Amino acid sequence: MSEKPVETIYANDQKRRVVIFRRDSGSYGYREEYHYKNDLAHTEGWASLGGRACYYEDLETAKRELVENVAWLAERKNG
Repeated sequence: MSEKPVETIYANDQKRRVVIFRRDSGSYGYREEYHYKNDLAHTEGWASLGGRACYYEDLETAKRELVENVAWLAERKNG
């Protein structure tokens, strides 16, 4: 099953992000990622923080739920 990114939201420090995606089935989900840099291996990029799989009918529901489940987004909303 493939996932097509539809929106990316970055933390203020640009070290974390949330990628909202749409699956081939039409459902939406998201994953939280962190930016890594390994100077010894000369690599950097984004890696998933893991977590549970989530399935939402539409983009609006996915956005509403991720704000409640991603700590730095909840802090931004309440701050």
